[in-house]
Amino acid sequence: GGGGGVGLDGPPSTHGNDTPKTDGELSKGTAGEALALAGTSLVVSYRPSAEDDVLLCHAINGASQSQSQKLGCKHYTRGARLVAACCGAAHVCRFCHDEAEDHQIDRYATKEMVCMLCSARQPVAGACRRCDASMAKYFCSVCNFWDDAEDVYHCPFCNLCRRGKGLGKDFFHCMQCNSCVSLTMGPHDCGAKTRAGGGGGGG
Repeated sequence: GGGGGVGLDGPPSTHGNDTPKTDGELSKGTAGEALALAGTSLVVSYRPSAEDDVLLCHAINGASQSQSQKLGCKHYTRGARLVAACCGAAHVCRFCHDEAEDHQIDRYATKEMVCMLCSARQPVAGACRRCDASMAKYFCSVCNFWDDAEDVYHCPFCNLCRRGKGLGKDFFHCMQCNSCVSLTMGPHDCGAKTRAGGGGGGG
């Protein structure tokens, strides 16, 4: 689904042919190059339904998808592909990147994204600067993380986004354990109190 062809990366090209490109004919360079490095020529990727057996974040032919199909991958629902700073590949999420590549992504180093709705490559943001579409209900500019989950928050102490309503709501951050702890699971028995010499936290 999704209407018509769209150009890539901001204003129309001034190099000869200004005919907009469709998802199936992305030119080499910019968004097209990033997609090629991720092993696909299609910018669109759909979150698989329970009965689908989809490998990584490989794009699915949009013509076969219902209008209710959500953009994303098997890990997250989102409308953006992140462009990995390490290799330039446009994968849907960091897990898809790490499963497909021979190295791990540095999520904090990500500077660019590709909108799955209009194919524009651009700086990471919560909404596309070309088509104004929201990339997800939640966006964190620290972790460069998008997700349509209702309850997600960023912990400044863990320096990670986590599932939950937030610190002081259903989680608190234990400075001794150096980890987020649920407020709904009863009293917190801090293991750091009993460890001689302290020790590192988090995981």
